[in-house]
Amino acid sequence: MDEAKKVLKIGGSLLFGETLEVNESRIKDFIELITEYRDSIAAVIVGGGKVARLYINALASMHGNQSLQDMLGIEISRINARMLASMMGNENAYQGIPRSARELLELRSILDGKIVFTGGFEVGQSTTSVACEVAEILGNLQLIIGTDVDGVYDKDPGKHPDARKLEKVTPSDIISILGIGSEKTQKAGEYRILDTVSLSIIMRSNLNVRIVKGDTGTLKRALKGEHVGTRIQYEEEN
Repeated sequence: MDEAKKVLKIGGSLLFGETLEVNESRIKDFIELITEYRDSIAAVIVGGGKVARLYINALASMHGNQSLQDMLGIEISRINARMLASMMGNENAYQGIPRSARELLELRSILDGKIVFTGGFEVGQSTTSVACEVAEILGNLQLIIGTDVDGVYDKDPGKHPDARKLEKVTPSDIISILGIGSEKTQKAGEYRILDTVSLSIIMRSNLNVRIVKGDTGTLKRALKGEHVGTRIQYEEEN
């Protein structure tokens, strides 16, 4: 049954408004969507978002330890995940928040269809790479990444008005577009759609990944299998 399921990643910033207030209306919409498609979703990974970066930046100004900043971001993401799990209720969602992919995998075997929510796992690992790891360990499930942009562009759309959204990209394309790897290491709380760890997991398991706008309408279309956003396509595919 799990082979037909999907893993859903929700960017933490989608849960908050511009002034960092909890966006209760949007969260309720997410819960309704996840409840409607609970038979199609194996796990939901939630990011730390703006609130995590707020705390991380404050800590960075007083203490330069990247690991401590990472730990803080992980805890915020887990609080976000716990909030969504509690709103789903015990009948539909496991109320604990796993701290590793192994723990999540073990839970999936005994939960009788309940959705598992989680946030970050380890220092130095983004929640997007957690989502890739979870999709891989649960059997190379499709991963849908809901974020605050509607896909991958050929260049930064915030800086280039002529930026073009891409329907399909390869991991190599993303490395080139985002300039990740080499000397450009990712700092705690720094937001990128995908990082080197995520891309390495995608490449080694040829994961089916789709990056979409994180509104409920678009997420619903993605869960239904429609072609929205940008698909990460492995190099060897035609």
